[in-house]
Formats: sequence, C-alpha cells, structure tokens
Amino acid sequence: MLKKSLSLVLSFIMLCTCFVGITAQAETCRRCNGTGSSGVCPSCGGVGVTAQQLPQTDPVTGSIYFQTIYMPCSTCGGSGHMLCPSCGGTGRVGGSSDSGSSSSAAASSHGAYEYTAGVVDTEDGPNLFDKNKETKYNIYASSGYICWKAPKLIAVTGYVITTANDTSVYKGRNPKNWVLYASNKKLPAKSKKWKKIHTVKNDKKLKAKDFTSYSFKLKKKAKAYRYYKLQILDNKGDTCTQLSEFKLKGTVYTSPKTAIKKAEKKGSAGIKISWDKKSGIKGYQLQYSTNKKFKKATTVTFSKASAVSKTVNKLEKGKTYYVRVRTYKVVNKVKVTSKWSKKKSVQL
Repeated sequence: MLKKSLSLVLSFIMLCTCFVGITAQAETCRRCNGTGSSGVCPSCGGVGVTAQQLPQTDPVTGSIYFQTIYMPCSTCGGSGHMLCPSCGGTGRVGGSSDSGSSSSAAASSHGAYEYTAGVVDTEDGPNLFDKNKETKYNIYASSGYICWKAPKLIAVTGYVITTANDTSVYKGRNPKNWVLYASNKKLPAKSKKWKKIHTVKNDKKLKAKDFTSYSFKLKKKAKAYRYYKLQILDNKGDTCTQLSEFKLKGTVYTSPKTAIKKAEKKGSAGIKISWDKKSGIKGYQLQYSTNKKFKKATTVTFSKASAVSKTVNKLEKGKTYYVRVRTYKVVNKVKVTSKWSKKKSVQL
C-alpha cells in the first residue's frame, strides 16, 4: 500500500513538472492565462458597447422620437475586457498592446488595419472592402478614419464611394469633407508621413440615396502606392457616418509570371535551373529548399532581365531540392513580384 502511494505521488510530481515546462515554453501570460484581458469591463459589462438614447426626426411626419444608439465602450475600446497589465493584451509574456482603434479580427482579410470603431462589430471597417454593398461601415461620429492595404500596388486616378442601406432615411450620414492619403509603408493613422492625394470640401455629389455609387476623379494621376487612409473630416449633419463600399481606380502594377524550363543535377552537388525570359521587368528571384513548402528556403536575386539560368553549387548530397522562380519590377521604389512558378524537384 505504501509503495503504491509513493508511486502515485511521484507520478503526480512528474506530471506537474511536465505542465510547468510546457507553460514556460509556450510563453503564455500567467496573469491572464493567455486571454489578453484582466476581467470584464465594469462600464459595459463585457459586451463592448454602451447605449445612449438620442432624439431622431421622422422624415415623413417631422415628429421627434428617441432611438437607442450603440457605440463602442470608451473605457475598454469596445473589447468588453480591460487589458492585462502584464502582457498588454497580447496574451503572451513580453507582448505589447495595440493602441489602434481596430478591434475586428476580420480586418486583415480585407486590408483594413486601423480605423475608427464601428457602432457594432457587424458595421466595422473591413465592410468597406468586402465587395458587398449589403454590409456597411457605420461609426457613431461625424468624423473618423480608416487605414488599409490595397490588394496590389496601384497608381490611383480616382475612386468610387457607395452609400449604405438607410441613407435615404438618415440623410446626413454621408461624408461632406474628406481627404485621401497614401503611403508605401504601413503607417499609423496619426503619422505625419502620409501623402495627401485627394481632398473633397463641401461635397455636393453624394446624395441621400441607398446603395448608390458615385465616382470621384483625381486632377492628376497619383504615384503608385500600397497603403491608403481615408480621413473623414465631417459628415452632412447626422450623429453617425456611414458608407457601404470604397473602391480605388487606377493603374494596377503586376509582374509577369515565368516558368521553369529545366531543373537538372549539375555535377555531384549542384543544380542548374533555366527559365522563360520575360520583358518589362527588373529581374528574377530564384528560391530553393529541401522542404517542398520552401521553409527555410534560400533566395537568390538577379537584377538583370537577361538572366535566364543559374547553377547552384555546394548543395547537400543525397537530398531532394525543390526550386521555383518569379519575376519582379520596381515601381515608385516598391518591388512588385509575380506569383512563383510551379516548383520542380531534383534528387542529388
């Protein structure tokens, strides 16, 4: 009986030791247990929004009625939880808090990375770029901003704004004054390094119509940029500002895709790769690895469009190497790459 008890104690100690090791290696914040928060926000009760009764005017009868408007909680930033003081809300030891307004996990899927928070999560920033006019970006303010990364490098000549679902009822929710900025670096909204490319003052074009698109044209074609910020300075009189879609127009820059002609063993520890020559580019990038998913791959850049082959030496004998190639060009100091060619494998 004593031996059995000792055995159970030893097993328990070993199990606890394993758990301690796993926790340390995972670098999860012990104070918040990886949640990133330090308890429910006392102001909003954890829902992330607060309610306010605001007077509204019936567009038909002219009578005044009160409507419940939900807005992000100013205490917790709309998250519903206070940030953990140990990890800054990242959930991991050594993390830091993100001071941006963006609170939606879906932001990265449509390029929006910092923006004035929407009235509710379903009316947040990424809705501007989801190609669905049935969704909208609606903020509880007469001014606000949104920063995003365009899918490709583009030299903007204009853009299209689409109004939202109930603009005909809430006639003052369209923007009135705004500025469109651009950059080739990911900048925070408050940065002074944004380049102003278009300004609208006292807009007369956006009408109080639902789901209606309006085009705006720049006086001069902008340089090619990847990051953009729309700064709405004022709307047309409502307590909220809303739009359903925002689309840039202009010249999109891409690089032509190439293909590997041949990849073969060269000597005892080398590979010779040749590919199709392409015009209108700056050069090529060759990538090779012993991992078919190109983890820890080596990349070689050729800054001449005339380079169409390369021999890689001093490779490890007995290994299978995977190779692929892509083209690139440089526009406004930004490298634009094509998609990778289909990979080929060579056994050494």
